[in-house]
Amino acid sequence: MESTDEIAAYFAGDLMVEKVRDIIEQLGELEDAIRVEDLQSRLKTIREDAVRQLKDR
Repeated sequence: MESTDEIAAYFAGDLMVEKVRDIIEQLGELEDAIRVEDLQSRLKTIREDAVRQLKDR
């Protein structure tokens, strides 16, 4: 990916990312706050790492 916009578009439209968000929603319905927070944190970290790596190039 060549820009932060491409990274944002990937996280907005990728099917696997959407699947993770669906799982987060299901866990929220099951009131599993620990796993919800963990998955949300991991998804955020992955996105931030991608942006950081792009800037480091």
